[in-house]
Amino acid sequence: MQTGVVKLDFSYLYSLSENDKDFEQTLLNGTVANVNLLMNNLQLGWKQKDAAGIRKSAHSLVSLAGIAGLPFIVENCRQLDSGFADNSFHPEFEGTINEVLSVWPQAFSQLKELVDNKTTASKVAAQLMQR
Repeated sequence: MQTGVVKLDFSYLYSLSENDKDFEQTLLNGTVANVNLLMNNLQLGWKQKDAAGIRKSAHSLVSLAGIAGLPFIVENCRQLDSGFADNSFHPEFEGTINEVLSVWPQAFSQLKELVDNKTTASKVAAQLMQR
């Protein structure tokens, strides 16, 4: 489980934005809101033992968490996506779900600060490297 500052990696965002900082900011704004919604859906799916809902949320989170600079979430959601591909509920993924959900509040806080301050991903990445 990760604690403290969540390592953000915006390489996927950079590859999409082609150094257009306004586009970066716009994409990040929408992505953070969508990731937050999907994390809530993932949690609800787990509570309801909804395998299809878990898979749908995890599948969407793979690309959106990538844009948001969250490789830890991307990798865990890849596991969930493939693990729930048979549409059966798998309680053995509880640890993976808990890790994804436990890291999200800190990641969301960092990303929200970025979005609210209209800071480009490049500036945030540089700030985090200094910590």
